[in-house]
Amino acid sequence: MSPEKLHWKDLSLDELEQVLKSEDVSGEPEDYEYIRRDGALHLFNDECSIELMLNNEQAA
Repeated sequence: MSPEKLHWKDLSLDELEQVLKSEDVSGEPEDYEYIRRDGALHLFNDECSIELMLNNEQAA
């Protein structure tokens, strides 16, 4: 069973913020498909695959 592919509209605000701040991500959020797995957000498009670790804890 393969994980469900998500679109940028399915991401939380925190996840979307991480995508936008990442230096590895080029283009717009809508250019990618996303999969949440094992505490990471996997981004895919025709050109690349990127893994972002999700920051679930906020620094005090």
